[in-house]
Amino acid sequence: MDKDKALQVRSQVIEDLAALCDERGLSLSVQGTVKYGPTYVTLTLQFAEVGAGGVVQSREAEDFAMFATLDDVPKSALGRTFVVNGAEFKLTGYNLRATKSPYLATRLSDGKRFKFTPAAIRREFGVERR
Repeated sequence: MDKDKALQVRSQVIEDLAALCDERGLSLSVQGTVKYGPTYVTLTLQFAEVGAGGVVQSREAEDFAMFATLDDVPKSALGRTFVVNGAEFKLTGYNLRATKSPYLATRLSDGKRFKFTPAAIRREFGVERR
């Protein structure tokens, strides 16, 4: 199996599962990269419930709810948008393994994920450090 065929399989799986996700109120994301060999393709899929306001209830979102207050970031900031250097981002979660930049946001123009420091998130949402 080559790279092109592996990516086609990935696209087809996402397309085929889209109807199921819509029916059940779920969000689907492919975690990590597509791994493939001569005769196989490995995908890691994550299904998450979509909560109020369209916020996906992923592991990162749950971690945000638990740990954001330690950095004086309000829990209500999850799912809100902010602008950095002219690009609009949506705050999507918290990465426990990242010590310097644990806050995760998605750029709305292309869906790419970025990480932010606690100070940057506080600044964007107008929160003063206690």
